[in-house]
Amino acid sequence: PAAFHGAIVASARAGDADTALALTRRAHAVGVRPLAVSYATLIRAFTGVGDAPAARAVLASMVRAVPDARPGWLALCKGLFAAGAGDEAATTAERGVLEGWWPDADLYGALISYLVDTGGQRGLARAGAILAEEMLPEGGVVPTTAHANIVLAGEVELTSAMEGDKLLAAMGRGDLGPGCRPDIHSFNIVLAGHVRAALYGDPAVIRPVGQAGLCAPPPPPGPPAPDATSPAPPPPTQQADSGLPVLVDVASAERIDEFIGEV
Repeated sequence: PAAFHGAIVASARAGDADTALALTRRAHAVGVRPLAVSYATLIRAFTGVGDAPAARAVLASMVRAVPDARPGWLALCKGLFAAGAGDEAATTAERGVLEGWWPDADLYGALISYLVDTGGQRGLARAGAILAEEMLPEGGVVPTTAHANIVLAGEVELTSAMEGDKLLAAMGRGDLGPGCRPDIHSFNIVLAGHVRAALYGDPAVIRPVGQAGLCAPPPPPGPPAPDATSPAPPPPTQQADSGLPVLVDVASAERIDEFIGEV
């Protein structure tokens, strides 16, 4: 089996799915049962060349030939997602779960991305439910910051940056699990959402993202304007509650354009 597996892998990596299939059939003909990983490799080879029906046929053969065909199902789902066949991949994933197979971390990531990218608010809600309820340590899969960031980006894009603040805060508190603490990408996602909102939406102030995951409140009003004859004092450096400096206080779109022009 190991010798046949090496040949199958070599053919698959060369993009020759037909030769990999011929080697699998040859193994059966001489009484050698291919390894489960050999079937998974063959499935990836066919999804890589866009032949989903052949990949499904290999999975059906794998189900009959080996005790656990889950690796082949994972390979099929991931290959379909990678090939851009998201609808088919999601359906295949759901059917596999009904059969008693469970996704791994990579398949969960691909499924969450697909739901956020194509499902609108409904898909976002489903992705959030997967993150909070289905990715459990007892199932062998622990949600990570990478998974949470996918949902966070969808929340900011499909709902609002302020809703993103709430999810970021939940990540910071550990509500989604210890593996989902925010990283620099998490803060960048929410900050970019606030910048877009200030440029093209209603908010008039870009607020810094604090260490707790919440946007700091707008700075309080300053002192009354000085008399025209007296020199204006230099503006103090404003600090948010988190200790991070306020990046820019934008009163209007013109102020934003002015700030960008100064960079």
